[in-house]
Amino acid sequence: MRTLTADCFQEDADAVLEILRRLDPQGEHESAVTIRDARRIMDNAGSLDAAFLNVEMPDGDGMSFARELEKKHPLVNIIFIADQSNYYNNQYAMEAFQIYASAYLLKPVSERAVSDAIAHLRYRNFSPDFSEKPIQVRCFGVFVATCQGKPVEFRRSKTEELFAYLIDRQGAMCTTDMIIGNLWPEEPVSPSKQNLIRIMISDLKTTLRKYGADNVILRGKGTVGLNTSRIDCDYYRYLLGEPLALHQFRGEYMSQYAFAEDTRNGLMRRYFE
Repeated sequence: MRTLTADCFQEDADAVLEILRRLDPQGEHESAVTIRDARRIMDNAGSLDAAFLNVEMPDGDGMSFARELEKKHPLVNIIFIADQSNYYNNQYAMEAFQIYASAYLLKPVSERAVSDAIAHLRYRNFSPDFSEKPIQVRCFGVFVATCQGKPVEFRRSKTEELFAYLIDRQGAMCTTDMIIGNLWPEEPVSPSKQNLIRIMISDLKTTLRKYGADNVILRGKGTVGLNTSRIDCDYYRYLLGEPLALHQFRGEYMSQYAFAEDTRNGLMRRYFE
């Protein structure tokens, strides 16, 4: 992987550079403390996989430079870095969203934050380590589950809906009757439906096993849930107040599923508040 880090504070640039070299020792990683130096690296680089940019620089700003980078290197992944005073600036967060940044990190930047950013880059021209969160889920708009950037292929549409419902429940353990009531709200609980749920749970576990993620499923006595620490989800990041996730919500949430209506309404109330 080839990266560029641009930060007006030398110690902050060095810290990110050190993290990148530990995470990707075979890669090429350069840093700059001015936009001028960063532009020189940009012009001389045959390709760039990712750029870690401070939102404010002494001779310009990271947002404007990011647009330059995207013109020169259309498949570069932009990761913005901001200090406390800028991280919660809605204007910066909105611009980052419009640029389709891969991440928006708060200083001091930790190795875990950089690792997560690399694992969920928008463009993947190399093979990052997805071992920590092998499943990525998009809830805003229509529900989509992916693994390593590729759609998870469910054998049954109802199995995918079950997975979406468990995502919606944020890891809470769900009984068979709860699942039936939400996936078939007009139909009564019956032994045949209960048996179907057991088949669907087994099918879901088998599906995720193909992607090395079967341990995402948690089983209890008559219940099923998810290990949410193994899932990257825009809805979960929204609930944590991540600026980019806050701006990604545009009133649509799992729009293909009726059971998601209550959550969508709650998100709308939170959005207008």
